[in-house]
Amino acid sequence: MMKRLSMLLVFSLAFALMPLAGVFAAQAASGLSVEQTQEGIAYSFSVPGREFVCLQYQNRNEQGMMTLYSAQGLFQGVLPMRYTQSPSNTQVTVLSPAQHHLMSASIAFDVEATQAFVKAQPDAVNKVNDLTLTAGEKEMHWAFTASGHETLMLQFSSVMQKGQLIITAKDNGHFSGSLSLPNLYARDLVTITIKDQKGRVLAKEKERTLFIAPDPGETIKDGPLSGVIVCIDPGHQQAPVESKSIPVMPGSNKSVFSDGKSGMAQGVVTFRKESIAALEISYLTCIELRKLGAEVYMTRWNEETGVTNLNRAGYAEEVGADYFIRVHLNMSARRDADALYVYSPNTSPYAALVVDKQTYKNLAQALLDAMKAETGVRHGVVRLSDKFIGNNWAKMPTFLVETGFMSAPANDVLLSHPVYQQRVALGMAKGVIEMEKVKAASLE
Repeated sequence: MMKRLSMLLVFSLAFALMPLAGVFAAQAASGLSVEQTQEGIAYSFSVPGREFVCLQYQNRNEQGMMTLYSAQGLFQGVLPMRYTQSPSNTQVTVLSPAQHHLMSASIAFDVEATQAFVKAQPDAVNKVNDLTLTAGEKEMHWAFTASGHETLMLQFSSVMQKGQLIITAKDNGHFSGSLSLPNLYARDLVTITIKDQKGRVLAKEKERTLFIAPDPGETIKDGPLSGVIVCIDPGHQQAPVESKSIPVMPGSNKSVFSDGKSGMAQGVVTFRKESIAALEISYLTCIELRKLGAEVYMTRWNEETGVTNLNRAGYAEEVGADYFIRVHLNMSARRDADALYVYSPNTSPYAALVVDKQTYKNLAQALLDAMKAETGVRHGVVRLSDKFIGNNWAKMPTFLVETGFMSAPANDVLLSHPVYQQRVALGMAKGVIEMEKVKAASLE
């Protein structure tokens, strides 16, 4: 990812020598206008017909990428440039979610140098042993001791944002502070490296940002789904669970190893794990279903809970779920993959006791159609399959929903954006209403 950023964002010192009027004239022709303000770099551009774009920026001190949303295709905002400590030419590039170049501009960002290295004392330490990182939602706190040093270089690196800055000791070689990382997602991995004036590494540590769960809300009374119980199963998890051999379905002689992590997808652009994106979408689905009056449970509410596939199916039965919706994200060799999949069990004896196969297909199709309507995804597939253990052991209508492809750049970017996640969630919630209609019709 960083190599691709570097290739896309090539600087020219000529821009630094050009008058600002000349720079802005070139920008206007590209459709992207950038201007230095007290807050950073203000940007403005339009991309008719697009709701989502990616904005990349880079100079010698920092670089990053963020996903922007605008219902009208008009994008405006400010890049704060928190870590640019000296005058630097900054390149700004607009990409489609599929990472195709749309437009770019450059600006000579003029800032007074705020920090400079102070020569270390002769007895200054050449190794730091107490570097501690404390994660926040979109921030990282750091603290360490480096006696004999008044200033050091702190470098931070993640997929979505990276940079470097000179830091100053508070007293007696004690360093501490916080990095604001607005581009990062929940559970992004941040690497902090501490270097001296000569570029020698004194310490290096890694930590992930936090996932702060939203308020799941309360179940309303007298909604269209009042009396309906839904169990949502956010796929996979980061926590380890016991790996053991289990039958693929009740009564089967075929067994497979299951550890809750195998087959987990990872974003090709964001590098995010499927487990966290699935958890975010599941929370939003829970909220939407409760707004409709459904009683909602989830098999896990965080990344620290380990749940086996048998645990998941068993919990859905324990809470008396009328529907078991399993939220996943897909992988494919095609980088342009864009489709929704809904899987239900096929030959499981438990499934045979729930509804007949045609009704199962009708239920799954109703869920799929509602999701397609909300997300705008054109292609969708309903399949009855024996390959999902959690489906095969469930004793209620069960649907494993592949909400998109993390292996496709566009899908990967969208599936981590709150607006698109909300559409996926609303589609699943409305899908439950449609499945209730199918169920009622099958009983007539």
